[in-house]
Amino acid sequence: MKINYLIALGIFILHSSFFISASAQGTAFTYQGRLNDGVNPAGGIYDLRFTIHDAPSAGTQQGSALTNAATSISNGLFTVVLDFGHQFPGADRWLEIAVRTNGGGAFVQLTPRQHLTATPYAIQSVNAASAIAVSGSVSAAQLTGTLSSNNIGAGSITSIMLAAGAVTTMALADGAVTAGKVATVSNSIVLRFINPGPLGSDYFGYAVAALGNDRVIIGAVGDDTGGFDSGAAYLFDANGSLLKTFVNPTPSGFDNFGVSVAAVGTDRVLIGASGQDGDAGAAYLFTTNGTLVRTFINPNADSGDRFGRSVAALDGGRVIIGAFRDDNSSFDANGRAYLFNTNGSLLMTFNNPAPADIAEFGSAVTGVGDDRVLISGGNGLNRVFLFTTNGTVQMTFTNRGSALAGLGTGRVVIGSYIDNTGAPNAGAVSLYHTNGTLLTTITNPTPALADYFGWSLAVAGDKVLVGAYQDDTGATDAGSVYLFNTNGILLATIPNPAPTTDDNFGYAVALLGTDKMVVGAFGKDLGGVPDAGAAYLFRGQTFTDGLVADAVRAGSITATSLEDGAVTFEKLDPSVGTWTKGNTGIFHVGDNVGIGTTSPQVPLHIASDPQAVMVLQDTGANATQSGYIGFWNSTPTETAWVGFGTPGSPDFSIVNARAGGNIVLSAFGGNVGIARAPTANALEVAGNASKTVAGSWLANSDARIKTEVRTVTGALEKLAQVRLVEFHYTENYRAQHPGIEDRRYLNVVAQEFQKVFPEHVQSSGEKLSGGGDAILQVDTYPLTIYSAAAIQELNQKLEAGSQKTEVRSQKSEVR
Repeated sequence: MKINYLIALGIFILHSSFFISASAQGTAFTYQGRLNDGVNPAGGIYDLRFTIHDAPSAGTQQGSALTNAATSISNGLFTVVLDFGHQFPGADRWLEIAVRTNGGGAFVQLTPRQHLTATPYAIQSVNAASAIAVSGSVSAAQLTGTLSSNNIGAGSITSIMLAAGAVTTMALADGAVTAGKVATVSNSIVLRFINPGPLGSDYFGYAVAALGNDRVIIGAVGDDTGGFDSGAAYLFDANGSLLKTFVNPTPSGFDNFGVSVAAVGTDRVLIGASGQDGDAGAAYLFTTNGTLVRTFINPNADSGDRFGRSVAALDGGRVIIGAFRDDNSSFDANGRAYLFNTNGSLLMTFNNPAPADIAEFGSAVTGVGDDRVLISGGNGLNRVFLFTTNGTVQMTFTNRGSALAGLGTGRVVIGSYIDNTGAPNAGAVSLYHTNGTLLTTITNPTPALADYFGWSLAVAGDKVLVGAYQDDTGATDAGSVYLFNTNGILLATIPNPAPTTDDNFGYAVALLGTDKMVVGAFGKDLGGVPDAGAAYLFRGQTFTDGLVADAVRAGSITATSLEDGAVTFEKLDPSVGTWTKGNTGIFHVGDNVGIGTTSPQVPLHIASDPQAVMVLQDTGANATQSGYIGFWNSTPTETAWVGFGTPGSPDFSIVNARAGGNIVLSAFGGNVGIARAPTANALEVAGNASKTVAGSWLANSDARIKTEVRTVTGALEKLAQVRLVEFHYTENYRAQHPGIEDRRYLNVVAQEFQKVFPEHVQSSGEKLSGGGDAILQVDTYPLTIYSAAAIQELNQKLEAGSQKTEVRSQKSEVR
């Protein structure tokens, strides 16, 4: 009979020697279990054998085995009393069970062994009547054992009764948590920030920035205080109370004060006014009580520069300000950015590393830690540049950076609103390490034409908030916002709470901590006032993305705990470090994978050669005969291979076995060298080339491809100017080319040949070890053509001489 089992964690009472010395307790305990026969509960009479061990596998048996013969099992359940004597001194013990049908036969060992843990035994104290009653809470550390679910009333244990980390994966039975039991994050709108004096086209909410975890600054770029579109900005707390109104210190029409805002520490705010002074631009630093601390003026002021369109703060009391339309380096709207101290001192000017017309470098800026800045190349460049604060370009990211954020000191987030993943201009966001490694790509969850997902973004902790202000959910360009974690997992979708056309909800976003989100909708119509603008505060429930590694006890999850396919590479944290696949010789150490080696030195190391990117070594029966890379088609049939592919041959081969197929060497614009590095020609060979039959290189020579065709003349005279020489190569040249023998060779001298055939002498690009000009190389093919032409000329002279001889002969006969 085939016996499978499922042992339920039964309730048992374990009496150690410690309890024995304290009272009249014995060493016996009761064990309750459940036995399955196949997939069904067992029933009938079985023999059970029990042994105690000091390890979960192998180890040493403690005491003697106990055999409970003729044990009655009903509906899979059984209860036995076990007494191993004094085998429980306090060290860990595991119970091993073996079973057979009653009446003989071999015992079948059940796995795994069951870990026995101590549980207090209830006894009656002689002083129980005078004992003090328990009141107040009892700490979890004072409780052990198992509490049956039958003893817990529905709803009696709530989340506030569970300590952080109390419920881990090892505490959950397989299948206990289903999708229906996992609460989703609900993001409710908490409040709408009120424009204090809404007028048409105020564009309140055009820019937003968090000031700590409890305040937000909001720009109203079209506010008319002091002049048409002069602009304003407002500081609110997280309860919606207006704390301060910031007005343009030198207002005039179209100043666009409030076009950009940023927090500088916890007590100052920076506000851009890119339209100031004929669009030359300016920026202003205020304290949170409204005092103007500093005015930043465009260092290279010119009309249309738009200095102040982007602003950001760095740690250490510095600010960076972009002038994305600055004309410089002979390019229109090439762009610049400037780093200032908050005392107004200009610390660094950042110029576009890839200048171009309408590059708009500086359209977005942000700080990365206290010593680096990230600057967008704007709409004209698919590049974002990471600079040190001394102006050195440290990394270039090939993204269209509409929004930027630094995540700590080692990561950056770049929004690319015109990314075409899913739909044209649907948008995407990329998370990079500052060394250029792409860590995560966050794509638009509902991509559609011109959603502009990634136009705005904000980061806090491990959360990334992304705006898609032209999303059409609810109305055309109503806008939507999405919350992700830094692994790219969508945590929440925040739709426009009252969508109408052209609201532009999500044009600007900010995170106040990790649970409060501010979203600007500058195109929102309020009370019949068009484009007055609005901003909203949403609060997300505090949540954990999933059970983290810290919540899982070491060794609690083994291979037998996981179903096939339950763990995939996508679910493995890359920081897990070293792993191996048993019985396969595959090892992962750091960023490298080894096959047949436990210490791979390169990304893929097969066998052993740390100098190569990939090593193939045949260690089988044909190790001395073959070892190659094969290429298969979908049949599969091997159609090409590279390597030592012919048994017994030392030759390295490149073979294309596909009928009618060719072998093509192409360097895509470069040169190909055989036994040398090519420097000047499409194909360069060191040494001789041979063919199996006679013949020459073929060249296209069709009459249809030629013009100005003339017969070669003066060949004899031309050839007479060429000196044909025999010579030895110098020791210096032979030292650079060890394959050249020290013998006599035939050729011409390039400098002399150049005087006769200048078009057929060129530089080789190679120099002698002592330096000097490049070595010249010659194409002696003209000698072939001129030699043939010279023969024709000689033939013509011979024929002319023959005709003269015949004439003389005829004259002689006449005489």
